[in-house]
Amino acid sequence: MRKKWSVSAACLCGVLVVLWAGPGRAQDAPPPVEVIKIDAPGILDKPGATYLLTKDVTAPRTAFMIKGDDITLDLGGHTVTYGTEVGVDRSSGVFLRPTGRQEGFDGVPPGGFGGGNNFTLKNGRIVQGPQPVAPPGAITWSAGRLVKEVGDHPRPGRYCHAVYIRGCDNFKVLDTITEVNSRDSNNIHVLYSGRGEIANNHCISTVKEITDRHYPGTQVIQAGARGYLNIHHNVIDGGGQWGINVTGGGNTGHLAEVHHNVIRHRSYTTNGYALGCHAPNMRVYANVVKSIGRGVHLTANNVDFYNNIVEPREKPNPEYPSTRTHGIKLEHPTHTRVHHNFCRVIAEEGFGQADPLDLDCPKFSANQVYKNTIVALRKSPKYWASAVNVVYAHQFFHVWQSSAARTQGIVFRDSVLAPPADYRKVRQLYARSYTKGNVDMTVEWSVNVKTVDPAGKAVAAVTVQVMKDGKAVAQSATGTDGTASVVLA
Repeated sequence: MRKKWSVSAACLCGVLVVLWAGPGRAQDAPPPVEVIKIDAPGILDKPGATYLLTKDVTAPRTAFMIKGDDITLDLGGHTVTYGTEVGVDRSSGVFLRPTGRQEGFDGVPPGGFGGGNNFTLKNGRIVQGPQPVAPPGAITWSAGRLVKEVGDHPRPGRYCHAVYIRGCDNFKVLDTITEVNSRDSNNIHVLYSGRGEIANNHCISTVKEITDRHYPGTQVIQAGARGYLNIHHNVIDGGGQWGINVTGGGNTGHLAEVHHNVIRHRSYTTNGYALGCHAPNMRVYANVVKSIGRGVHLTANNVDFYNNIVEPREKPNPEYPSTRTHGIKLEHPTHTRVHHNFCRVIAEEGFGQADPLDLDCPKFSANQVYKNTIVALRKSPKYWASAVNVVYAHQFFHVWQSSAARTQGIVFRDSVLAPPADYRKVRQLYARSYTKGNVDMTVEWSVNVKTVDPAGKAVAAVTVQVMKDGKAVAQSATGTDGTASVVLA
């Protein structure tokens, strides 16, 4: 190997002096990373070190606490079981939090606070110890907010997040499997942190009990960051309320990306969504949502939501036996785009309406919804009608019209509206009449469309065509008021 030499020259009193300094380095090499092998739970406080777990470990409360910058915890493919002590709140598998406001953290010793920046967690399994679950009928909804206990049964530990990170700039959670089971517990809980990445994790949640669905609720992945946030290639199974919930304050310009996640979400509350987009400037794409509950909630400004598959199905729950099954809900965003998505919503038997798009947007919000495929399905028993009533009608969009926030200015362009069922099957109806003789009955499916120009003025003579299997089955044209009605059968 050739040696590198350094040469220096100087001119002293008109005489050129050449100094040979001998072998040298072209540049300084980075210092070697210190690897510390560990085989028991505890506090990790060596800045710059990589801690390597060498065996499966169990902790009655919190397992690992981070105190220092530039720390990596490599689980080495092993399993960390935490929170095996019944009824202790706020135990975690991995815990990182600065000092201050430590009250209420029964599962963390005082010396476990300190936190740090540039933290990486990777390569292993974190499992919550089993906690008691209230027997059937012991949880009830009350006072519009709280889920209260009824009866005498063991109390589970609450807020026992598998991974807890707060106030950390530049964090990574990679290649982990997390499992949680007790009330109000999240798999990955990140708040008030800077740049971060959550990737290639499998999150399993069997949480069924939520103390307060309004705040803080429970999420499988809770991500709140002040800097760039990248959540991708994660798989979610279960969850008591939210699947992936992204939050962030202010229009800071930071970008949050959520992409290539598979969300097999299961909600036990009314407002549980598989995906919550509550941070500005998000890009959300290439996700697959297969939710038992609601689909996607968009509240932040300047969100680009595209190329996603959203297929929620909802059934009656302990709070509301009948309401709308939301596919994609826009609630007060501005400059948000929803495009090139497939959204199919199923309202299970005994529930309410299938509601693929639910819109509550202020005037001049400049939102756009275009080139989506939208399907609404509702499983229902026999249809009932009395006298001359409309038996049933599906709605593709539910638009809020309140005096406080009137929904206007949303653009639908090149969208596909699929009928909720094959209308020919609906001709088989059960009818009961208290009159003598036969009852004549006509069943029709119809689509009503209104067209307006950008200024809101009705546009006449616009052709509206209904396609089935690539062929036109019905056609109409808008009148002077911009409306057209197409009868399908």
